[in-house]
Amino acid sequence: MQASKEDHQTKRFRQRLTEADKHDLCPLGIPHSPLEGSALLQYVEQSEYLTKVELCTGAGYTQTGSQGEKIAALTAFYEAWTNAKGDQEIHDHSGSRQYKDLAKEVKTLYAVVNEHIFNSLGTAEQIIRFAEKLGQLGIETSDQFIQAYEWSGGESNAKVEFAEILMNACCLPLEKLEEKIGLIFKDGKADWQKVWDNSLRYDYSTIEDKGMVHFFSNDFLS
Repeated sequence: MQASKEDHQTKRFRQRLTEADKHDLCPLGIPHSPLEGSALLQYVEQSEYLTKVELCTGAGYTQTGSQGEKIAALTAFYEAWTNAKGDQEIHDHSGSRQYKDLAKEVKTLYAVVNEHIFNSLGTAEQIIRFAEKLGQLGIETSDQFIQAYEWSGGESNAKVEFAEILMNACCLPLEKLEEKIGLIFKDGKADWQKVWDNSLRYDYSTIEDKGMVHFFSNDFLS
């Protein structure tokens, strides 16, 4: 049985929080030069089981981090992937918007949004609408999206789930969280809604779209 979107997103979110996927290189090894064109498309198609960071580094797109370590060059990867797709269309139901006519920066942002938010199945109408909402948060480039995007979850309980996942990832016992952020207990259980309401909502923004809530950090480079 295929994992739900929430489960998939949660797994990826936990990986990001542990910092592991920012530095680990693809176990398949890194090519001497970054893959491009049909070779890159074939690699991505055959490596669906990898995380995006593993795809990126495995395709040879790395850069040097602040401590001299090799980290994923996600923007360069998405730009190359977008270019490799050539004249494919991201279109609305009328098919009037040509993918090839978009500016390079817009094309890359749309590709990142389509991949992370719509699982590569978004129409132009959906992607453009979502990009407009991102603009209201000050997120206007693929770099900013990659820095800011955190997690997506089902609308009914997303903020509670996000708060619990984020706080649990801190690896602190509940009594320490109670001390640090004033964690409130209700009926003997942590009240994660209060954590969101009283703390996290000031550090994260959300976009609600078609039954999903998408979380973005307010701490990204403008």
